[in-house]
Amino acid sequence: GYTMFFKSDKYSFYHIINFRFHLGLLVAFPYFLFGFGVHWAMGGFIFIFTSFEKLFLGFLISILIGPYMILINDYFDANFDAFEPNKKKHNIFCNLEEINLVKFNLVLILLASFIIVCGFLIGEYIGFLTIIILILGAFYSSPPIRFKNLLFIDMFIHGICLGGYFFILGYFAILGNNKFLYSLFPLIIYCIIDSCWIHFRSAIHDFKIDKNFSQRSTATILGINHSFKLLELISIFLIFFFP
Repeated sequence: GYTMFFKSDKYSFYHIINFRFHLGLLVAFPYFLFGFGVHWAMGGFIFIFTSFEKLFLGFLISILIGPYMILINDYFDANFDAFEPNKKKHNIFCNLEEINLVKFNLVLILLASFIIVCGFLIGEYIGFLTIIILILGAFYSSPPIRFKNLLFIDMFIHGICLGGYFFILGYFAILGNNKFLYSLFPLIIYCIIDSCWIHFRSAIHDFKIDKNFSQRSTATILGINHSFKLLELISIFLIFFFP
């Protein structure tokens, strides 16, 4: 029969969502705080009460987008992850005999809906941007597009969905639909490239596994030597060209 949806065994959806919360705190939320701090400083460090509410909403988005995107990624990568012990351990779809797709899709819809509501509560711009990010995040792993298999596109989409989005999210969390300043573009680009570095470093770490199982990524397409050179170039940019 179908595995129960919210039971608390180690292969339940509850377990995997709970396990992924920390990724948002460690990876996404710092970009949010960076954007929040930039706007706060630009406003003369004036803090209004509604900013507490928006800060909390941004926190919720930060910890929920990870489970949403990783559940999709794990579902479509299960056939590959099953051959790598560490990945298999954290991918519930490698450890279930049957998947109740109705309940699986229901969780994704509920997560996405809640994230979108939080985005619109922060501001209209953020609401629409959040919808775009959720779509990009879904097709990052799912066919027919699978951005993660496309040269350089995998890095770029990751950079937008992580660094770029959460910086902008934090920026608008101060005053909601405040005027966007084009002078912020250097900081946004920097956050995107920084997030690209995080993704690419992870891809190099998984190079042998991905190569053995014919997983396409920028790292496997370029080869390990060229990948290390590209990572060094990105590192140099991040060190010497901070806006």
